[in-house]
Amino acid sequence: MVYYGHERMVKKMSTTMKQRMEELMKKKNLSASELLMKIHDMLYPEQHRERYEFCEKNKANFSKMISGARPFKFEYVVPLERILNTTMDYIVSGEEPKVGVQLRNKGIEYTAYLNDYDEYVKLGAETDSEGRLIIANHDEYNKNLLNYIIEYQSEQGIAFLYDHFGFRYSAMHGAFNCEPHIYIHKQDEQLMILKLLASKGETVLLYNIINPYQRIEYDWERDDNLLKSKDFRDLLLTSGDVLKEFLDDATIGLTDANRNLVSSKYSFDQCMFINPMLQDILAFALDNPQYYATAIHNILDFGIAYNKRMLGFVAENFSSFAQELKVDEKGYIVDGWAKIGSILTYDRAVDPEINNAIKEKIKTLVAQKNALLNLEQPSVMADTITADGKYIWRQASENDVEYEMYKLCEKLEIHEIPKYYETREGLDRLDYISGSVLRHCGNANYNQVASLVSWLKKYQDKLGDALDGKVYVHGALDNDAVLFENDKIKGIVNWQYCGVGEKHEDFVDILINWLDIGSSMRKNDVIYSTIVKLLNEYGATEEMRNNLPSLMKEELERRIHSLDKEAWNYECWYEYYRHAQTFLELYGERIKKEALN
Repeated sequence: MVYYGHERMVKKMSTTMKQRMEELMKKKNLSASELLMKIHDMLYPEQHRERYEFCEKNKANFSKMISGARPFKFEYVVPLERILNTTMDYIVSGEEPKVGVQLRNKGIEYTAYLNDYDEYVKLGAETDSEGRLIIANHDEYNKNLLNYIIEYQSEQGIAFLYDHFGFRYSAMHGAFNCEPHIYIHKQDEQLMILKLLASKGETVLLYNIINPYQRIEYDWERDDNLLKSKDFRDLLLTSGDVLKEFLDDATIGLTDANRNLVSSKYSFDQCMFINPMLQDILAFALDNPQYYATAIHNILDFGIAYNKRMLGFVAENFSSFAQELKVDEKGYIVDGWAKIGSILTYDRAVDPEINNAIKEKIKTLVAQKNALLNLEQPSVMADTITADGKYIWRQASENDVEYEMYKLCEKLEIHEIPKYYETREGLDRLDYISGSVLRHCGNANYNQVASLVSWLKKYQDKLGDALDGKVYVHGALDNDAVLFENDKIKGIVNWQYCGVGEKHEDFVDILINWLDIGSSMRKNDVIYSTIVKLLNEYGATEEMRNNLPSLMKEELERRIHSLDKEAWNYECWYEYYRHAQTFLELYGERIKKEALN
């Protein structure tokens, strides 16, 4: 009876403790995993990369601590109190904490806790003994003002930093920062700032600190910046009030939009630009049209109305040289290299399964672009779209060899090549294969190239005698066609131009494309030894080793003769291929000798 009563008492206490923990975490908008990550960051501030491993290792026990099944570890006590702004007495027994007493009644943490604009103004004028602004300092826990603004959900702190110190997001540097060197680089914390402002209804402030038109002025940004993240795009598309702020356009001076523009031949010095983020956001939303349907309609409606105004401006101001205008992939209207405005465009394939209302609006965008460029026929929609993360729609190749290849590879269970389903409305539907691509083939490490060569060998072996000793040749195994996962081949895509050919063709293609063999900075011995290793990885025959230098020379000569002499990058590629030929003149015989070893 005693044991039974004790068990009931523990159960009751545990239940209420769990409720208190859940309530505290809800106030801070934290899941159990996020709370555990914050505990790790406080305990081990210099070991950020290990936080996920820490969480995976401790999440099961931490869940039991939250439920009361196990006591909290001693080292967790202080972080829990600081993160949740409470006391351990309250967590365990329900004794009401005297919130704020444990905080010093001054400094960056206390000001963030108060969430009072005037208190921030007072703090902003204070300096330490060395004359440095207090707000720019880190405390003994290696936390700065922004860390505490996030912790205490203090939107007034963001407003203060924006008003007084120009706090903004820089897509070029991938960070929130301002003049007194207050910054935050961690993308999860950057997103917390935006979610904080969105939850508090501070949509104008959110818009201002993002400063979307910075994309026009600088026209360069980090690939891993916040604005390109899935979480940021999702926040914009799912929060109607936030998206509403971004449905805008601006009149910008031509010299501001083009920093190197000294003088202009135009009769105007300002032009309209649509919010440059909308182009990117629309493409992202159309990968999941059902989920983002409302946002898609809002963006398209705004873009169509704006484009009408821009068409009127172009007709009035550009009639004398309208034929010189182009629209680039970002929607900028360009005359030569100068940006003189922008429109909302969508030049990708359109999912046939998208509802007709969205399809018609996209057709209107395409028609508006064609009208601006005085095109009688619609431009061909290129690129691919991903639908629901399951398959892609891509411009139909009408290459019978490609479709034959898909069917045979499906039969042979070659899973790295996407499955082909159908052709509809001029589009091919294929399996979507997730994976990462390299920005440039020359950035590949040896393991990645070796994995590609190893896959090629296995693929050709599986084809066996199906093609009478021939194989399906990809013909363009560059960075866009190869998907990796942890340096291993996940998928090989872009087979539009494949044909039936010899086994060596794709192998030669890999050596030319992926080894930087034509680079002026190449290291000859390194490339030579890599080729030898790859020959072994491929299991090359003696005949292939003997013939490889001449086969590579032939392919390089073919590429040189196929270059467009009028292209802007003609000289670059010509030099690259000639330099590659020089390598073969130097090392061709040594490669042949490997056949004898």
